[in-house]
Amino acid sequence: MKKATTVNVDAELLEESPLVAVDETGVVKPTELTTLPTTLAETEISAYLTTAAQLDTLKPAISLTPRYREFHTEGETLRGVFLGLKTVQKKDDLGDKIPLECVQWLDPSGEVYLNAGVTLVSAFQQAQILPGTAIEIEYQGKRERAKVFAVRILN
Repeated sequence: MKKATTVNVDAELLEESPLVAVDETGVVKPTELTTLPTTLAETEISAYLTTAAQLDTLKPAISLTPRYREFHTEGETLRGVFLGLKTVQKKDDLGDKIPLECVQWLDPSGEVYLNAGVTLVSAFQQAQILPGTAIEIEYQGKRERAKVFAVRILN
């Protein structure tokens, strides 16, 4: 049986101190990192402890690391929740990093995807679609050098 932890006052969780690294085998090694003091309120500590006690029963809900989604087949359609426009960096021919606007969405499995197609990004910008909107993206093929998309709002 697990013992419940009770916290009655605000607490300084971490003092400034050096951090060590530990790997999956338990080997501990020094690092060049140092923590800064962190203060948590009693309610935060209690909520964190409650969540930590449930970790074995929780399922992954949403990915925090997006993947780039390519479209190749005309008529290919997907649905998701628009998360907003995101700027990523792309190296130009000289190796310099330049900003590139992307559409970012969450699919039904909890994966986050990005696509920087000029016509796709433009469709979202022109329609001023708000984050949280259910959307459908259909790839309609290539016209000259640009990929063309139909974007629909779902309700």
